[in-house]
Amino acid sequence: MCLTVLIQYTSPHFIWMPRIALVYTCTPIHTINKKHMTEIELALQASEMSAEAIKSIAMAIAIGIGVFGPGIGIGLLVSKALESIGRNPEATKQVMTPMFIGIAAVEALAIFALLVAFVIKFA
Repeated sequence: MCLTVLIQYTSPHFIWMPRIALVYTCTPIHTINKKHMTEIELALQASEMSAEAIKSIAMAIAIGIGVFGPGIGIGLLVSKALESIGRNPEATKQVMTPMFIGIAAVEALAIFALLVAFVIKFA
């Protein structure tokens, strides 16, 4: 992720425009032709790129929080299954099958969180 500081030159009637904006771009700032761009075009470009940066951050937060719960759930599920197998080794078949079904169900929640994160990013 490339962040560039874009300094906008504002006139008195464009007082609402930010003076400095963080721009999400991989294009160096010196390649932007400032002579041919108006202040409104610079502000629009900064706002569009900032929205992309915010979407990227929101996607990272959504997937981070979304897989936190299923990760803990799978850990607890496997922990209790192995604990029960340790207490009663003859019940391995009766414990392993529901454990794998439970793991698949919990993992579906993590995949759903990934789907929601992609919707946030690209919608």
